[in-house]
Formats: sequence, C-alpha cells, structure tokens
Amino acid sequence: MPKKGFTTCPECGVEINNAKIGRHMRRVHPKKAAEHGVLEPRQTRKAKVLSARKQELLDYRKQRELRKNASVAVVVTIVVVAVIVTGYYWNTIIPHKHNPVAVVDTSMGTIKFVIYKDKVPNTAANFIKYADAHFYEGLIFHRITNLDTAHTETHIIQGGGLDANLQTKTALYPAIDLEIDNSLTHDDGAVAMARTTEINSATSQFYICDGAEHFLDDSQRQASGQGQGYAVFGKVTDGMSVVRAMGKVQTQSVSGYDGVPVDPITINSVTIE
Repeated sequence: MPKKGFTTCPECGVEINNAKIGRHMRRVHPKKAAEHGVLEPRQTRKAKVLSARKQELLDYRKQRELRKNASVAVVVTIVVVAVIVTGYYWNTIIPHKHNPVAVVDTSMGTIKFVIYKDKVPNTAANFIKYADAHFYEGLIFHRITNLDTAHTETHIIQGGGLDANLQTKTALYPAIDLEIDNSLTHDDGAVAMARTTEINSATSQFYICDGAEHFLDDSQRQASGQGQGYAVFGKVTDGMSVVRAMGKVQTQSVSGYDGVPVDPITINSVTIE
C-alpha cells in the first residue's frame, strides 16, 4: 500500500508522488501513458503563440532556403546557357563577322572578297600587310588563262607582282609557308596565293577563279600524285561581273609570259575593310 500522497506506477510499480505521476508516465512510459489516461499538458495561450511563431519562423526559413536554392538553380542554368551561346558565337559567328574584306579597285571595276583570317591566318596576314603597304598600286593582272582543258570556259586571273612593263616588283617580305585549309576550295570566285613549283614560295601574287578550278585543290593534287595544292584564302563577295569580264579579254604572249591582256588591267588600289 503506497504511503499517503503517493501512487504506484501501473507499469513499473514504482511509488511516485501523485503530482509527478503524469510526468513519470510521459517520460518513462511514453507509449503507455495515454492508455492510463495521462495526456500531454495543455499549452498556455502564451505557449501556443510562441509555438505558432516558432513554426512560422521555421516555415519562413524553409521557404527562404527553397527560394535561395531555386535562384541558384536559375543562375546556374543562365550561366550554362550563356557559356554555350557565347562559345558558339565566339567560335562560329565572331570569326566570320570579323573576317576582313579586301576591296580591289581596278581599271575594269571593283572586286571585293572576304579574307579567311579565321582559317588561314598566316596567309591572310601576309596579304593584308602587302595591301596596307600600298604594294599593289599600279601593278597589273598579268596572266589570264585557262588551265583546265576539260572546262575551257574557266580562267585564273593572276596579278599582284608585275607592272605594266612586265617588270617584277621586289617583294617586301619573305615568302610564306604553304597554308592549306581543306574547307577552302577553288570554287568559282575563290581567291588563292600564286607560287612557283617551290611549295613555300608565295609572296604577293594572288589569283581569282573565274569558274571552279578544283584540280588546284590540295586534296585533288595529292590524290593524283601531283604534290601539294595552292592556298585558297578568300572568296569574291561582290564584283563577279568584273571577274567575268576579265576572263573574256583578249590576251597575248609577251616576253615569255602567256595570257597577258592586250589592254593592261591595272590595280589602282587594294584596301582592307
């Protein structure tokens, strides 16, 4: 029989002060407390308010963390997309957008061609140096001839090295190494460097294709055992009618040069845009 003011715990039989039996049951036998009518103490109004505020604070922090994570995800996505777009723009659009254009003013009209600085930088830089030095002023297109007997309507139009007296102008810079990009071929309107049979002999002379001249491509020449081809570095973008007209002029052989226009075609200037 428990002493006065005490009761026996129905679970463990320990004598507990009547005032503490509820706390004992909740702490020691929490799963059994409800079976014996021991409930959680009722919260005071203040406790309820504090508990609600605590829950609001927890909810706020949770929402803020979710928003933060969402913002980070958005930023990361934007950065990734920006990197991809920038990479594409830089590698694909920028080079073509910033490839310079040569403006060749001649006695028969003006020809413009893009210079593929992005694909053949050394060859492009060499041509631009000669243009910037005003080297081409007063020189002529001294050779207009058909080299492809299977396509007699095509011509190469070569110039940039001789004056009207067929005197060779001394090059300003050393010859450059052959620079081939197989994506640049001798299509109609292609512009390429002229050279001797020595592969790395190109200086200032260039030629324009009046019609396709693919037998001069590096891939075709090497496949046929003829050695390396010629370096295409540009493409006419304006003035093909002038090129066509040049291809039709009357030519002659003079001082060992074949295909010399009877009426000289003078290069007034070459400027770079």
